[in-house]
Amino acid sequence: MPSCCVPLCGNKSRLFRLPTGVSNRARREMWENLIGRDDLNDNSRICELHFSEQQFEAKRAHGRKLLRPKFC
Repeated sequence: MPSCCVPLCGNKSRLFRLPTGVSNRARREMWENLIGRDDLNDNSRICELHFSEQQFEAKRAHGRKLLRPKFC
């Protein structure tokens, strides 16, 4: 089971993938700089503890938390 890629975290619940693809290159670089790692791959994930409530979409009927498309 994957875990959070943020140093000293290792949480395994409510994980979000790093941005991928050519169109998200700038966002991904920003995330990598904030995390402090440049050795991440497309399967790397960050847990919900490293995001603020403002970075998530409004509550959904099914209860899942989703990140806003462009929160940064």
